[in-house]
Amino acid sequence: NESTSEVTFVHIFPDADAMDQHMLGVDERVNKSAEFMQPMSMEIFGSPGEKTIQMFNQIEAKGVSLTYWPLYLGGFIRLGA
Repeated sequence: NESTSEVTFVHIFPDADAMDQHMLGVDERVNKSAEFMQPMSMEIFGSPGEKTIQMFNQIEAKGVSLTYWPLYLGGFIRLGA
């Protein structure tokens, strides 16, 4: 935002398995970034894999707002190779 107090990250994955792979080691990355930022909320668009759901449920249990958007009208961006 203009006051530089908030930032949004967007990650796009080709499928649920790719997101599960990305989530490996996420605890370590989040712990390193905690010195500089604190997550406020997270949104997942589409249907994540079970591993990702479990990890995000743990994040939500720590007080981070979590919203799942499994249904969509317009589709998602898919980048070519």
